[in-house]
Amino acid sequence: MSAPHLSSITDNKTLSYGLSLNIPIFSRFQVSNSVQSAKVGLKNAEINRDEAKRTIQVEIRKALLDLDAAYKSYISANRNVNFQKENVRIIQEKHNLGSSTLLDLLYATNNYNQSEVSMINATYAYLFSVKQIEYVLGVLAE
Repeated sequence: MSAPHLSSITDNKTLSYGLSLNIPIFSRFQVSNSVQSAKVGLKNAEINRDEAKRTIQVEIRKALLDLDAAYKSYISANRNVNFQKENVRIIQEKHNLGSSTLLDLLYATNNYNQSEVSMINATYAYLFSVKQIEYVLGVLAE
């Protein structure tokens, strides 16, 4: 606003509107660079996703193989315990009849005790493998 005198500045009844339009003709390849950068970012995200999928598949496969091995080890240890228990019983009977020595009985008892320890370790390994599967699958309860 303008007026010849300070007191007449409010007497001016001029109203004006303006519109400005800016259309860039050349944006220094910023749009092209942004598009290429977005494409590279998308490709990197796809590669990371595929790598994560492969990693998860490998972890699941390994956990399943570990579980299978632990189960087979548990079954084998269980059979060995039963065998050693029966062996101790047989050696005990032979010892009672006098056809076996005390040393044979001690060896049989020692083997039975070792098979029990193996059974405990196999049980632990199996339970650990079950928890590992739950962890890999994301269903591990707290």
